[in-house]
Amino acid sequence: MSGKAARGGSATGVSPSPNVTPSPRAGPSTSNAQQGSSQDLTPYLGMPLRLTLIGEEDTPAIGLLFAHDPSSGLVILETGAYPYPNYPSKAAAAPSTRRHQAVVSAIGGFSRRDPTGFRLIKERTIKEVNVLNLNDQQQSGNGAIKGLPPALPKKISEIQPVNVAIVEKREMAASKDAALRAAKIGVGVSEMAQEVFEALSKTLPCRWHDKHIIVMDEVVLVSSRDPDMTGGLSCLSDADPASSCAPAQSEPYDPSALRIPKYSPTLLDKLLDSSSQVTPGELPDKESVTTAKGKARSWERVRRVLEGERRKIEERRTAAT
Repeated sequence: MSGKAARGGSATGVSPSPNVTPSPRAGPSTSNAQQGSSQDLTPYLGMPLRLTLIGEEDTPAIGLLFAHDPSSGLVILETGAYPYPNYPSKAAAAPSTRRHQAVVSAIGGFSRRDPTGFRLIKERTIKEVNVLNLNDQQQSGNGAIKGLPPALPKKISEIQPVNVAIVEKREMAASKDAALRAAKIGVGVSEMAQEVFEALSKTLPCRWHDKHIIVMDEVVLVSSRDPDMTGGLSCLSDADPASSCAPAQSEPYDPSALRIPKYSPTLLDKLLDSSSQVTPGELPDKESVTTAKGKARSWERVRRVLEGERRKIEERRTAAT
């Protein structure tokens, strides 16, 4: 994996094929070496190479030779930085800007070195190897080399010592972030349920509990399609199935399916009505009227948000048909 880089090239910008061939598995080669031979590329370490690949003759691989490992049959080119892929903006697993900044902070910030990129190529896919002389090519004015990466570095990156502590912090931060994103994907739920969750989570903190959506750790959007739910939220409360936790009869995950454990919709409406008087005896678990009214306001807030998001979902589905 090491070797001293050799200089080569011609005034035309591309040298004659060096005395190097890919593995015999690569098939016919147009280089000057003996047909079927195999030679180590490490003497060309750090030099710009153009690799013509079998079946991809029109799109050669160009980069600085970073390493050649004959034992694994891999050639590694350093190509420079490419734009990072983005998450789909509507994906439930897309990390928020705030969470992304928190992850970067947890791993010790961004790297101080300029970003770069690498391409791993199997020897058996290489048809021809050419060494490029980029300086002569630029001076001769022959035009841009086809396939040349726009950010090709001037020299290969140096391998720095690995800080194990930072690696462990990055692993922990990445695992935590992945768990948060995975928690936003419902298991065994309908497409409508996932759409509702993603819409609500843009505005309110949400999480899945089985097939139910828990909003603000207080309001529950139940699924009436759960065959094990005899009382809507029997897994979360001891409420009377005939009142507070009865599953909605309409399509699940709509405003009529919003629940607060142990509170009936009638009681919640009464708490929201300023002209109605609610006594402590009407409240579950001897909760105070102030606490109960706070829960009712949370329920009303989620209901209004859900009504708006459901309307948008229906409009999108109608437009798509």
